[in-house]
Amino acid sequence: MRLPTKESEIEVSKTSGKLVKLELRNIRAYKNNAKLHTKDQVAKIRDSIQEFGYKDLIAVDEKNIILEGHGRLQALYQLDPTGTKEINVWKIEDLTEPQKKAYRIAHNKLNMDTGFDDKVLTQELTGLKEGGFDFNLTGFSDRDLAAFTEVELSAYSDKIVAPTYEPRVDKPKVDILFNKDKYNELIKKIETSNIPEETKKFLRTAASRHIVFDYKNIADFYSHSDKEVQELMEQSALVVIDFNKAIENGFVDFNKAILEEGDA
Repeated sequence: MRLPTKESEIEVSKTSGKLVKLELRNIRAYKNNAKLHTKDQVAKIRDSIQEFGYKDLIAVDEKNIILEGHGRLQALYQLDPTGTKEINVWKIEDLTEPQKKAYRIAHNKLNMDTGFDDKVLTQELTGLKEGGFDFNLTGFSDRDLAAFTEVELSAYSDKIVAPTYEPRVDKPKVDILFNKDKYNELIKKIETSNIPEETKKFLRTAASRHIVFDYKNIADFYSHSDKEVQELMEQSALVVIDFNKAIENGFVDFNKAILEEGDA
């Protein structure tokens, strides 16, 4: 492939296509398209178009056969199953057949050859989430964000110095370690309801989520307790003294793939 040697040649290459309107049904998929598009990916493209509009134009050749944009065409059909909607497409008519084949492959391959700066990506996604924006429209999910965050935290976990806690002199009473007001209120409503007993059992268990623990008092209580009580409190995750024990007890869950990647 010859690179342009003059500014005028670059300008010509920029203007070699033209903007035209076509109905979806008149846009033809390339029968040997090597790029795979899953249902999940097409659904994400559809949701992106609904949110941001159809900004990334499909490109076709002189016969209206797609050069790039097969996933976009599938997504647009989900929005207009009749195929009668007119859309803007970029029509390119100056490529040879071998160039078209190479262009289709290059377009997908070159877009896949670089990844993301995970730290910057995490900051951007977190900012969108905290701002109330549905960042799943970017193609990334809450699960992805959790994985990125976990990797970032694990990179610094060995550098964390745990603060030294100085307990108070007196051991607090057990009844001030937690508050059950909301729990008791829910239990009362459950018991006086006319719902089936099996459902009551479930709701009684769920109500325990509303027991509020006072971790400052719990830390004081722990520091004044004997070893057996301390071990049981650690196993109940009321206090976390040893990070490795927290993992062993199942309170910290690392993604297996991430751990294997770290060992590579």
